Amino acid sequence: MASKLLISTAVATLLASGAMAQTTTPTAPTEPVPAQPEVEMVVRASGHLASNLIGETVYSGRGDDAQNIGKVNDLVISDDGEVEAIVVGVGGFLGIGQKEVALQYDVAMWAEREGDRWLVVETSADALKALDDFDRSAYRPMPADANIAEPKPATAEEIKAAEEKAAAEAAQAEAEAQPAEPAEE
Repeated sequence: MASKLLISTAVATLLASGAMAQTTTPTAPTEPVPAQPEVEMVVRASGHLASNLIGETVYSGRGDDAQNIGKVNDLVISDDGEVEAIVVGVGGFLGIGQKEVALQYDVAMWAEREGDRWLVVETSADALKALDDFDRSAYRPMPADANIAEPKPATAEEIKAAEEKAAAEAAQAEAEAQPAEPAEE
């Protein structure tokens, strides 16, 4: 009984895969669509929509060598309605192992690049990883005696210090990776 079931399943699979392997005959090509004249794209309003900021890739610079250093995951908005900080996710893969850091909004700049708008923070991913983690819990109701400090977004000076720290750590790691020279006798 079981062998009949296995044989009938195998035959059904073969028949189904044969039907999938059939190809359709190509249709005759249609006339090419005339190209639309290129029209310059312009932004007619000042400012930025939060929905355009969240999810925006952050680049390390404006040039051809600019690196993707993270994505904007959130915004910190003051009680006055001003954007105080962007929360950037750096490192990790598909959000796993990602570190979030808050950067003062004014350290981010917009750049036009090949018709696209780029969000630029002139630093490296390693420097962002050297900054303190962004703690979202400070924005949720907590008991008054909870040991949660108000997070402060990193300033341009703090980012520069983090760059120097990351460079020093990279140099130290490289020096430690170098094989020791044998002592001469």
